[in-house]
Amino acid sequence: MDYKLNIPEEINVQGLFGNYDANIRSVEKFTGTEMSLRDNVLTIRGRDPELAGRIVARLIEALNVEPEIDSQKLSYLIEMEAGGKQFDEKQVSRDIICYTHTGRPLKPKTQAQKDYVDNIRAADMVFGIGPAGTGKTYLACAMAINAYRNKEVERIILTRPAVEAGERL
Repeated sequence: MDYKLNIPEEINVQGLFGNYDANIRSVEKFTGTEMSLRDNVLTIRGRDPELAGRIVARLIEALNVEPEIDSQKLSYLIEMEAGGKQFDEKQVSRDIICYTHTGRPLKPKTQAQKDYVDNIRAADMVFGIGPAGTGKTYLACAMAINAYRNKEVERIILTRPAVEAGERL
């Protein structure tokens, strides 16, 4: 049975498919499907076309917020959709913590980072436990600097684990 998905005309199809169709090929491989696009209708056939369609719909939502999707974002969206977890790209990307010195907005990139930032805002003390490289220290420092700028705190204290991690603060 074929699954059909209409691709809005304002969507950049190259951004959706990725360089050399890498994004769509990754979704096809993960879901055991084949996809073809004709007249802005994506036809999906194979083992799990509904899952592939949901993943592509999430990719389209992401493209409405960001100009392109990198492999890390693609893997995250596939993982979230396959796990049945909801991820609202618009909600997450709207939460700007501050702006970097170059003027880029600093914001959570994943639902877990969004939850972490929300917890920091809501509680006096938050323990961030998890694998290295997930943005815990970076987001905590950004939130601390933001609180300092807004005069919500008088000082920031960095403890040894943050410094020993070798992260660039």
